[in-house]
Amino acid sequence: MNDYEEFEQKYPDIKSFEKDYPIGKKFRWFDRDLWHIVSYFNDNGIFVVIKSWSKYKQRWCYEVHSAFGLYDGLEILKEKRAKKFV
Repeated sequence: MNDYEEFEQKYPDIKSFEKDYPIGKKFRWFDRDLWHIVSYFNDNGIFVVIKSWSKYKQRWCYEVHSAFGLYDGLEILKEKRAKKFV
């Protein structure tokens, strides 16, 4: 797990976070579906809106995560993949 204080130093505002995770970025989330970053907003912290196409419901599904939650989740998945191939 990553330390929140380190995250706050690395990404003090939305613009700095958006440089590494731009709108439109595609990634695989824990459910193994393809997700897209849609937008950002600030409400006493940075939040990220992501969407994924549900092939069974035939519609877009949206979720909102804190920027730290998204960052930490993607780092965990990256570490999992690295261990899988070692």
